Amino acid sequence: MKRILILFFALCIGHSYSQELNEFELESRNKADLVFDKIAEFQSENLPYLLFGIGNSSYLIIIDRNTHYTRIKANLIQNDSIEVESIKSLKKTIGILEKAFDISIYHKGFIGFQSEFYKNGYELANGAMSYFVMKDKDRNRYGESCLSVIVKPNPIDIEIYNYFVIGIINE
Repeated sequence: MKRILILFFALCIGHSYSQELNEFELESRNKADLVFDKIAEFQSENLPYLLFGIGNSSYLIIIDRNTHYTRIKANLIQNDSIEVESIKSLKKTIGILEKAFDISIYHKGFIGFQSEFYKNGYELANGAMSYFVMKDKDRNRYGESCLSVIVKPNPIDIEIYNYFVIGIINE
């Protein structure tokens, strides 16, 4: 009986902190994973990366290669084909990307508009949908969210978030 109670308690806690992704959120996650897998997975095994996408079509990926960063801008086009717009090697310096790869600044669960993060609502939500995730070397997800491009409050550090939005728009 004690084991049953412990199992029940564990399941209740796990359920209360997790959120099932809706169809659109799941599609955003799957498209982002597809883009990464097609253009970078084979060359970045066991390396952490950040991925930001807008509208399930434009993506900016930053891979931490220990000695430098690789920045990839890509588009998902018809028939799940990938068009790589640019690949750049970035010098590793203390700055926004070092901060962005700090796992401790991210939440572990998924955040969408139906998640606990927005239980009291939000001030502003506008624009196309965006998707963000940080994956560590073991491919655990951190900071994962699927929200409007403009959202307040934003669960991602605003400096990091702006880096990705500007990177997609300005390049």
